[in-house]
Amino acid sequence: LAATPVFWLGLANLRGNLYSGLDLRRYIGLQGGVAAVDPQLVLVQGAAMTVGVRVDEVIEVRTVAQGEIGPSLIDRGARCADVHVGLTRDLVSVLDIQALLSDRTLGVQEGFDLS
Repeated sequence: LAATPVFWLGLANLRGNLYSGLDLRRYIGLQGGVAAVDPQLVLVQGAAMTVGVRVDEVIEVRTVAQGEIGPSLIDRGARCADVHVGLTRDLVSVLDIQALLSDRTLGVQEGFDLS
């Protein structure tokens, strides 16, 4: 048997292709918060895979220059420290999708015993 980490939501079928759904709140370890009435999945692609990332809403899509990204406020010992690049001036978190999708903790663990 395999144990699926709690941050995986399941599968989504988009135009005949199946994508795994990832809940960033659970991945990062955020507790509480207000759940979105109509959450959506945004497809992100890295070298290893393409996944749907759960979002509450998409306000805009924009390009952010490297010089516009300030330091990360995430503790370097946190699981997501390598994924969080930093913050923009208007407090938008910038993530390294390649680092996120390369994280070994995203994998399913074999040998989980349900007994």
